[in-house]
Amino acid sequence: MLLFGRPNIEKLKQKRDIAALVRALDYERDPSVEVDAARGLGELGGEQALEHLTRTLQEMNDGYRRGNEDLCEAILFILPELAPEHAMEPLSFALKQESLKVRRAAATGLGKVGNEYAIESLLMVLKRRDRDMYRTVGQSLAYIGLRLDEKKRLERLIEPLAQILRNDRLDIRDPGIVTLEWMGWERDGSYVPPTDDEMNQDKKDLRAVIFESLEQMGWQPDQSTLGASYHVMRRQWDACVAIGQPAAEPLISALKDDDQEVCKGAFQTLVRMGKVVGEDLIEALKHEKAVVRQASFQALHKIGIPILHELVASLEHENPEVRRSSAIMLGQLRDPGAVLPLIHAFRDIDWDVRAHAYKSMMNIGPPALPALVAALRHQSEAVRWGAAGTLEAFGWKPTADATGAAYWIIKGDWYRCIQIGPPAIEPLIDMFEHWDKEIARKAMATLVQIGAPAVEPLIAALTHESSEGRIFAALTLGMIGDERAIPPLTERLADETEADAVREALSEALNALQPGHSSDEVAAETETEMDQAEPERATTEGAAQARTERERVR
Repeated sequence: MLLFGRPNIEKLKQKRDIAALVRALDYERDPSVEVDAARGLGELGGEQALEHLTRTLQEMNDGYRRGNEDLCEAILFILPELAPEHAMEPLSFALKQESLKVRRAAATGLGKVGNEYAIESLLMVLKRRDRDMYRTVGQSLAYIGLRLDEKKRLERLIEPLAQILRNDRLDIRDPGIVTLEWMGWERDGSYVPPTDDEMNQDKKDLRAVIFESLEQMGWQPDQSTLGASYHVMRRQWDACVAIGQPAAEPLISALKDDDQEVCKGAFQTLVRMGKVVGEDLIEALKHEKAVVRQASFQALHKIGIPILHELVASLEHENPEVRRSSAIMLGQLRDPGAVLPLIHAFRDIDWDVRAHAYKSMMNIGPPALPALVAALRHQSEAVRWGAAGTLEAFGWKPTADATGAAYWIIKGDWYRCIQIGPPAIEPLIDMFEHWDKEIARKAMATLVQIGAPAVEPLIAALTHESSEGRIFAALTLGMIGDERAIPPLTERLADETEADAVREALSEALNALQPGHSSDEVAAETETEMDQAEPERATTEGAAQARTERERVR
């Protein structure tokens, strides 16, 4: 309704003119009049005043009327005193508004309401990381806490606040994003995330507000983890030592603080506490932050707690960052017991893990050499390459034996293998199973160059567990051309249970050794040999059994 003159709010209040005050809520010429009108309605009270104030707030929230954040703020201050039971919904909704002034007014109003739902809404603001609201929310929670008995204060406020402090996920998400998403904002390219320093400061501010709120409601730090967190924030290190193991969690968390004095104090305190915090420090070796993992390792080392087994186990952790740190720390231990696990890490899918494993081997020094030499013939190509590279870094020189041949195979220097001769045969035969068939063919060609000394090992390889190994062994024997291979090749070809691809290679080898010799001829010769032996067997076992044997061979 149109008002021609500026309403005199004081006179309207004296007259208790509710209708005129309601009309003044729409006095667009001067927003301050709207605010005064709302306060006047709040002072007069009554259902009619409540109805119009609530409606005005709702219309502003829905965009049906011009926004006036001062008016919105005033109504949010009024509603909890006018009708607390009707204030929860508009106050909770206002916590998600864009205006900081409105959100702070809502938090203050919720502090006045003080019921269980108000507490949940305020705690949600802290969880959602609305950093501009920390101070106001903390004051509202403290105000509520002072009005609760000790039991309810513990259950409804202290324990939930302690849980927020313990929530390490605070390190993960950007508080600005969380708050905006809570308000209905959709992610786009316009948002600039805070820096790590800003994130760390945000966590400090939140921690400080929570403890300030607890202090205001009369809380005193005890011997719990929450009490230890308080002492860490206040840098009261002796108090942490007195608490003991419950102080481990906040102390370890403080190892990643951006304030170096805090990190140093937490580290020294953990070392002072010794074996009491040993298990917690061992668990921290798998922490998501590298600085925490390294500091925990140093603390354990100073305390004197053996951690080789734990670090070895961490080499299998799903997080590559943890595996990298474990590889580094094993090198820092310089324990020969770490050699084999580090060699195993040479085949890790993460390049940095492998690189740190190589460096750690160098730190361990000469005790690592025997295992590295043996690893030159490891079944994993990644391990073989890692072993060769690490040995080179040690200044190791290959000798004219199987180990040297394995090294030159890795380097692809096949001529060196020919020079080594017979000792190179077994490492070359190992390459028959290589995934790269070009490598297998080069190994085969090298064995052909070595010649006669390779025949007996190749004959033995005809029974290799791998079909690829048997195929390349047969083909190599055929290429060498030594007649000693004919009987074993013939015998293997007679085995009808052998794979077709292997039988084809066996036949090809025999053809190379005996031109025109086919698999059918082999079968016929085998039958003839058995027929010649049949009379003797028939005497002892019977002709029927001999015929059955012949049919089986066919």
